[in-house]
Amino acid sequence: MTTYRLFPATNGPGAVAAASGGWLLGVQFSVTGGMRWFNGYFHWVPANGDTTPRKCALWNFANNGSVQFVIPGSVVTSGVMTLGAWNFVPLPSPVQLAPGTQYVAAVGWTVVTGIPVTSNQFGGAEPFANGIVNGPLTAWSSGVGSNAFPGVNTLTGQMIFSNVLGADPSVAMPNNGSGDDNLWVDVLVSDTAPGGFTGSYRLYPNMGDLGNFSLDTANNFMLGM
Repeated sequence: MTTYRLFPATNGPGAVAAASGGWLLGVQFSVTGGMRWFNGYFHWVPANGDTTPRKCALWNFANNGSVQFVIPGSVVTSGVMTLGAWNFVPLPSPVQLAPGTQYVAAVGWTVVTGIPVTSNQFGGAEPFANGIVNGPLTAWSSGVGSNAFPGVNTLTGQMIFSNVLGADPSVAMPNNGSGDDNLWVDVLVSDTAPGGFTGSYRLYPNMGDLGNFSLDTANNFMLGM
């Protein structure tokens, strides 16, 4: 099994940016090819950050935002967080991902000291102007970068946030484009089904995106794959 991350060898900031209240932070990503599995979430906690457990959820954000839903089996809550480290929050069982659709991995908690932020990362002429690509895993650039999600993306930032929708990412998806900021949310994706998997195999699992479509006449059609 091969696994993929966005920041496999990069640590986040040493200190938080001051903030408080309910916060949601998320990273937008996609995968290419079939047989990709989402295994869990990473979140960087600075040395002076909160050790409060994080709740996590994976959303499918599709059709320019007209479809948003939580992927079944993706909601999980961490234990107490470790300071100055990446904290991994695994799923009890990995969930399948569809190629080419847009996912948002989100974490949420009631912030006391602050959140991790590194500004000016995903825009034009910035470190990740081309997004981040690791094998089949892609985190897109912001809307002003050179590798934004194909088509119209209403979430113009790469990593997105909310400080008004509460602290539960299974109830609401972060929806505020953070410009070019890195909010230090990462994912773990693999190319192998979990041991003992007895579920179904589909071409487009956990995907609500219609892809390219157009209005047509009210004729009868026969469609196939």
